[in-house]
Amino acid sequence: MTESPLSKGEIISFWNSFAVGAPDERGTHRDQYQLALETAFAKNALSADSDVLEVGCGNGYMTERLAGWVRSVDGFDPAAEMVANAQRIVAAKNCRFFVKGLPDPEPTGLKDLYDAVVSVRVLINLPGHDSQAQALRWIASRLKPGGRYIFIEGADEGICNLNDLRTKAGIEPINVVPHNLNFNLDWLKSSIQGLFKIVEQRHTGMYDYLTRYFYPVLLKGQEPKYNTEFHEAAYRSDVAGDSDPRFAAYTRLHLLVLEKI
Repeated sequence: MTESPLSKGEIISFWNSFAVGAPDERGTHRDQYQLALETAFAKNALSADSDVLEVGCGNGYMTERLAGWVRSVDGFDPAAEMVANAQRIVAAKNCRFFVKGLPDPEPTGLKDLYDAVVSVRVLINLPGHDSQAQALRWIASRLKPGGRYIFIEGADEGICNLNDLRTKAGIEPINVVPHNLNFNLDWLKSSIQGLFKIVEQRHTGMYDYLTRYFYPVLLKGQEPKYNTEFHEAAYRSDVAGDSDPRFAAYTRLHLLVLEKI
């Protein structure tokens, strides 16, 4: 799939409704252990003296954490209700929030250049590959030479591979929500040529295999829950496995550090 069935406006409307319906929600994903894996990757990729831009800050879950690790954070999101929640929730003094949206936001108020840019499941909310490629170019334009882009986005291949296993085991495939357009790694590598080089690549394949395949099989098709003792054990296993290559094919996330060329 190269286009989302939803328009940019419909996707923004979805997230505005989410923000209004869950004004005190911490994070935009129900799986707290997935959030922990994302957060640890971002933290390890950043230095304390960095000025960071978070594109698609949502309700400020990651922004609040970034603020404790780096010199300053600017965050923006196209969903005004999300930004309002972030401004209310995040107390850190080294954060600023803006209502702006990829793929080519107007730069007023932002710094000229940043040491690092962070996106966490953000570019997957753009309606097509053309707008994703445009966003990648815009992000490169906002980085200092040698600056880092911490790319944490959905992995199309891993979801497809997990669904193949689930189908063979007789359980329903993972439902990809209509506002998500996940990344094929080969397409991404082609799109960043001349902009970035990959300097670090990790995955969450062990966690995803255990929680999105083995756990549902164990439940024999019952509706799985999140944040159980099983998820905690899968999280600890993933951390101990340290991106075990045997599980790479099942990752639902591409976790990359891209360095501006």
